Amino acid sequence: MNDLRTPTFVFDVEQGSEEWRRLRMGKATASNFNRIVTEVKGEYASGVDKYAREVAIQRMIMEDTEQPKDGLRWIERGKVLEPDAVKHYEKVRGRTTKAIGLVISADGARACSPDRISADHLWGVEIKCPSGPEHLEYMDDAKKGGAGPGTAYRWQVLGSILVAGFDGWSFVSYHPNLREVIVTYKRENFEKELKLLDDCLNRFEETVQRYCNLIRREGFIDPRTQTPTRAEAEWAKLLEADPNLWAL
Repeated sequence: MNDLRTPTFVFDVEQGSEEWRRLRMGKATASNFNRIVTEVKGEYASGVDKYAREVAIQRMIMEDTEQPKDGLRWIERGKVLEPDAVKHYEKVRGRTTKAIGLVISADGARACSPDRISADHLWGVEIKCPSGPEHLEYMDDAKKGGAGPGTAYRWQVLGSILVAGFDGWSFVSYHPNLREVIVTYKRENFEKELKLLDDCLNRFEETVQRYCNLIRREGFIDPRTQTPTRAEAEWAKLLEADPNLWAL
């Protein structure tokens, strides 16, 4: 696998901020690894080119191609409940964790945003705060000895282990009125999957590079040489003053 033993850990940037979005641009991010590797069979995804074009555009012209998620009901719920989930996890597992903004792989092509990382172990934490019925499904599956809630997020969690070079990760489903569900991912138990994911990510990066080269060949305009664009607030004021600003 690629040498990811010396990733960059960014602590002084808040997740969701403009700086955080800027640092993620042009990198394959763990939350999107399920677009590169299929969930069930663990194969290279057939529709991966679409994501590769997005990453290439981010990298070359700094256009944010990710759809904003703020405002969605369950996203907002998660933000509210996450501090409680962290305290509960620390109490249950007897660990101390700390917040982090971003982890960038040594080659600069991959990134992940852990919800928390352990203060004294090479360990990360992914926290979800789902609805009651969804959390109950996780509880039922765990009781039956199933794969648990981590199945849908498997490549995100394993990808985070790969990027950070950690020994493992905890996937936590938290609901304030129901018992927690925690799925543990130890690196030593997933070496085969990590190798598969690493190979797929290398293949994905080759595709991104192909699109970057296409941009260069067909007339790349470096945005750093252009006149700085107006801030969104400035455009909003102009539009308010002249509703026909964009009229043809």
